[in-house]
Amino acid sequence: MHVLLTVRGLRKREGGPTYTIPAMASALLGRGCEVSILVDDYDIQDLPGCEIHRRGNLDVPLTTFVQMFDVVHDNGVWLPFNHAVASACRRAHVPRVVSPHGALQHWIVNHNRIRKMLAWRLYQKHDLDTCQSILATAPIEAEDIRDLGYKGRMDLIPNGVDAPGAYAPKGFGTARKEVLFLSRIHEKKGVSELLDAWIKIRPKGWHLTMAGPDESGLVPGFKEQLERAGLADTVTFPGPLSGDARVEAFRNAAFFVLPTHSENFGLVVIEAMLMGTAVLTTTGTPWGEFESLGIGWICKPEGAAIEDKLRCVLDLEGNVFLETGRMAHAWAADRFTWNTVAEQTVDCYRDILAGWPSK
Repeated sequence: MHVLLTVRGLRKREGGPTYTIPAMASALLGRGCEVSILVDDYDIQDLPGCEIHRRGNLDVPLTTFVQMFDVVHDNGVWLPFNHAVASACRRAHVPRVVSPHGALQHWIVNHNRIRKMLAWRLYQKHDLDTCQSILATAPIEAEDIRDLGYKGRMDLIPNGVDAPGAYAPKGFGTARKEVLFLSRIHEKKGVSELLDAWIKIRPKGWHLTMAGPDESGLVPGFKEQLERAGLADTVTFPGPLSGDARVEAFRNAAFFVLPTHSENFGLVVIEAMLMGTAVLTTTGTPWGEFESLGIGWICKPEGAAIEDKLRCVLDLEGNVFLETGRMAHAWAADRFTWNTVAEQTVDCYRDILAGWPSK
């Protein structure tokens, strides 16, 4: 089976699909598929056994190009790139599955809603209605897609996640108790609510690291806010973390916090769990069962709720973080290997192709 994975860009600074799509490509290769990737731009290293094509450098029309593949797996929606892929697949009569990566969830749809509704009427609804399946990563994402009126096939397949380093049970230092936020510094991620809660609580002996790219220029204002509150030395903004620095950040944290308004999956949440780091997140993620399972803490993505839950968690004893992190690791390691995800994805492709007319 020859699979074409399509995505507008694979750029290191953007995260998300930049990590998941190469990992998926490698896992599909491991399941015996031939895999190629089509992008508009990329700055990642070439992948062994997988050719990456730039759309602008194709020597044949896109419609002719997609005819070389058994199935096209398009990643993303709304963008002209994704619309061009959808149109080419319809003309070439090549089956197409779509991974929206959270871009059809309520919070995202309502952000810049006028532009999105215009795109919905012009092309996006038709592009979804004519695909052969939408791959949702969790029930919360599937529900939001159905709420938009999509009635076609949907397959529920989680993202695979690679731990940034080897799992090792951690100690819990008393000199500097660490809380880690590691994601984009963006309003969607609940960063303002987190900082407001931190300032109101004024936790003694605790330090907060807010790591990630400052896409919206929020950090200077946050630093001024902390300076006025006399808490400038309790919060650090190191920027994006990768490699050993990322591993150490997880290992040094008593717990990880992501007070996000909306996530279709939340890769970094599972990444933290695989590292044995306990997690505090919100009902804006698909992980509402964490608290009942004893593997994390959950609250509504609202200022007062985030403050209340953060205050409670900061008051816990160190052994609670260790045990919760240990249970979180065991739970995540059993569910999110790339081999398992690739197997489910290939089964979806094969099921679609079984009912597709031969070329």
